[in-house]
Amino acid sequence: MTRTSIERSPDWELGLAEEWATHAWGASLGEVVDGRLHVALDGALGAGKTRFAQGVAAGLGVEDTVASPTYVVVAEYAGRLPMLHADLYRLAPDELDALGLEEQAEDWGGPVLVEWARRGAGVLLDDRLDVEIDIVGDARVARVVAQGPVSRRALRAWRDRWAQSHGVT
Repeated sequence: MTRTSIERSPDWELGLAEEWATHAWGASLGEVVDGRLHVALDGALGAGKTRFAQGVAAGLGVEDTVASPTYVVVAEYAGRLPMLHADLYRLAPDELDALGLEEQAEDWGGPVLVEWARRGAGVLLDDRLDVEIDIVGDARVARVVAQGPVSRRALRAWRDRWAQSHGVT
């Protein structure tokens, strides 16, 4: 198991045994997000970062198909709140500056999800959720760290929603 973005003990760690669980977990975040929230997504290739983002979009009521933004780099979606979804996997550092993602993300009114976020240090706010999804055997392990007061409030609401919808006490 490779630790990518989580550098301290996670505030929340859970197993996601099936692909649908990664989507449902993301959807529960989308259901409770109530404004700007930056989410740094990291983890192994194929671990489910885009599937998680698709879930967040579903929770926001986005009707468009949410695809991996690996080649388009940044995609915008309209839902209950606007969602910005970026993938920095293929970008070189000088390309990131030219993209202007940092400025766009700074004033975004809804969730900003950035896959391979470690490649774009400084793009996201310091107050953000760091979400890491890794492959362990046939399942996934997800870890979340809240980096500030906005993200801590979002994390509490997210955990409560997940517990409520999945009968966890």
